[in-house]
Amino acid sequence: EMTSSLVGSEMCIRDSITIERADFGPSTRADVIEWYIVRDKNTGKRYARRWNATWGYWVDPDWIPID
Repeated sequence: EMTSSLVGSEMCIRDSITIERADFGPSTRADVIEWYIVRDKNTGKRYARRWNATWGYWVDPDWIPID
C-alpha cells in the first residue's frame, strides 16, 4: 500500500515505481496547503511550516517559530 501524503524527508523515489506529473495549464481547484508543527525536544519551542500537498513543495523556506 502506498501513502499519498509523503512530506519532506519521507519523500523518495524507489526503483520499482515512476512518478510523473503532467501540467495541463491553469486549474480551477485550489492548492491543498498542510500545516506542520514540530516541537524542539531541547528547548520546548514550537515551529511551523506549510507544505503544498498539491504540487509537493514547502511553501515556507524555513521553519517559523510560533512561540
